[in-house]
Amino acid sequence: GWRYTATPALSFFAGNQADDAACVVLQIYAGSSATGSPVQTIAVPRVAGAWSTNATTLADGTYTAQATQTDAAGNTGTSTANTFTIVPTVVSVAPPTIARGASHETLTVTGTNFAAGASASVTGAGVAVNSTQFDSSTQLTLDVSIDGHAALGARNVTVTNTAGGSGTLTGGLTVVAAALDAA
Repeated sequence: GWRYTATPALSFFAGNQADDAACVVLQIYAGSSATGSPVQTIAVPRVAGAWSTNATTLADGTYTAQATQTDAAGNTGTSTANTFTIVPTVVSVAPPTIARGASHETLTVTGTNFAAGASASVTGAGVAVNSTQFDSSTQLTLDVSIDGHAALGARNVTVTNTAGGSGTLTGGLTVVAAALDAA
């Protein structure tokens, strides 16, 4: 499915006849169908034969957007329902390298859509995330330890929100030789 940031840009075609409403009504529903009560309703002005807007901040999860437009005769046109998912994104890890044998090193993970209670993981044997601290929707602080015999090289860093959405930075952390390894 489509994966978006917490304020997705949404757009579609609109009727452009003189008797078509000047605004399209966009409704965003929680879940994978356009049923129940919408979590957001946005009146979006049409420009020529199209409309475009950003939703206000949405929490991690799956949503469905559907637009309607009326005309002067009271007819209503309804778009197809489009489902998308809001997930965290991992943009960077600092520092980007940690030496084998490191114990309780602090890493700062930056990105978007992090939720309170999010967890983090690093791929590969010998790397332990001891704790994950939620700082903000754009930053987590990790306490990480690297086994003295962990394989050298790049590792993926994944953030998973409590609602289940996850984002990964491929090669976001590199395990390097300790000073004694290089000697």
